[in-house]
Amino acid sequence: MNDKQSIEIDENAVRQEIFGMVGASDMPPEAQDAVLAAASGPILHSVTLAVLLALPDDVRESFTDAIDKNDGETIQRIIAEHIPDSTTFIGKEVRKAAAEFRKLFEEEMKA
Repeated sequence: MNDKQSIEIDENAVRQEIFGMVGASDMPPEAQDAVLAAASGPILHSVTLAVLLALPDDVRESFTDAIDKNDGETIQRIIAEHIPDSTTFIGKEVRKAAAEFRKLFEEEMKA
């Protein structure tokens, strides 16, 4: 997988989730942008891995090929066909990844 991953996620919802989880909602916009930049990559990677692991073995290669090609249409089709209630699934994975990021963020702030 590479950095061109494009699982369709409601970016505004993810942004609000991250800000709420790390307490960044009241930060100035510049600080919010820095938090979002730091969190979005790891969260996207975590969600992508969760999706990959939820897929049947026989479609995983097609999924990773679609990611490598940045083929959003194929990615969405594979997810829709193989993950029941994919919106809820992805939302839960975003929340789990954001919670983990928050733990790391809090540990870093204590250091």
